[in-house]
Amino acid sequence: MPSRRPELDSKIRFIFVVVVVVLLLLLLVIIIIIVVVVIIIIIIIVIISIVVVTVLQTTASYPAVYGPI
Repeated sequence: MPSRRPELDSKIRFIFVVVVVVLLLLLLVIIIIIVVVVIIIIIIIVIISIVVVTVLQTTASYPAVYGPI
């Protein structure tokens, strides 16, 4: 019996370590996904703003579109 117990303890410790590592990896993956999504959103906003500016510049005959600058 006493010889079995440390083995079980080490197994439990190993499982605990594995679980912690997996959770940390999941957290890292989630953070990476969030960062990528934020970067994509920023790029989309920049593209939209560029498109809007070019559209406004091409439709300069309508100064009412610009509004107060």
